[in-house]
Amino acid sequence: MRNEEVFFKLIHNTYDESKHTPSTDGKGMVHMPITDLFKDVFGQHPNKKNLVKFFSCQAVKFLWEGAFQQSKEFKDWKREFLSYPAAERNKMFKYLLKINKSAGFVILKSEE
Repeated sequence: MRNEEVFFKLIHNTYDESKHTPSTDGKGMVHMPITDLFKDVFGQHPNKKNLVKFFSCQAVKFLWEGAFQQSKEFKDWKREFLSYPAAERNKMFKYLLKINKSAGFVILKSEE
């Protein structure tokens, strides 16, 4: 299945790659190099470079723009975020703008 590893590792982001047994029948999950980055993005290194790579992944774009932005979790987070002082929100929008330009889509719109 196309993008199977992306979907799997987004859901199971604590997956231990060292315990993975490669499939000998060719039917196993195909490794996608982008997933090597997930531990850094969700762990100790969520820097701009890693976030740009993460949001540049077509499967991540699809999930973010489609399902996630429509989810209750995202709407609740956005409502809370918009209650922050304008100066704090503007810092986040400025940071995201750099990622948006490199990743090729808008992660969070400033006018919302």
